[in-house]
Amino acid sequence: MTSVLDILEFLLPALYAVTFALYFRHFLNPDSETKFWGSPLLKGTLGVHVGYLVLRGVLLEHFPFATSAEFLSMLAVSITAIYVLVETRHKDPNTGIFFLGLIFLFQLASSVLVGDLAEYPIQTRHSIFGVHVIFTVFGFAALSLSAIYALMYVLLSRQLK
Repeated sequence: MTSVLDILEFLLPALYAVTFALYFRHFLNPDSETKFWGSPLLKGTLGVHVGYLVLRGVLLEHFPFATSAEFLSMLAVSITAIYVLVETRHKDPNTGIFFLGLIFLFQLASSVLVGDLAEYPIQTRHSIFGVHVIFTVFGFAALSLSAIYALMYVLLSRQLK
């Protein structure tokens, strides 16, 4: 099963890169007549990423945030999940390019740095600690999304003056 993890560690940055390319093309030409495939691909990539983290946690018997690579992957999936919620609610994929570049970099760094430890810390095996860290990472991800949106607002308001 670890070969499946190795394949997914290579596949995830590739999926995020293709998704980034689709969002970039849509950002440059939002009025094109073709159907935008970025949002469904992003949701599929999110599903693959969540499946990867669950599989990694089950196979290695710990919550997947014990190493810096696992934490970067968790951060990438949480930013993706929150952005998918925002995009689904507002039905506007034009801001996706600003987030997908960051997500791609986090996941690329995670895939490059990933490695298995001989023994994972005991804290990563407790479910309450795991849930606590997962909610904390989602909080940081929501804060980073709001900071990027605030920066875009400031830049736009300066352009309008």
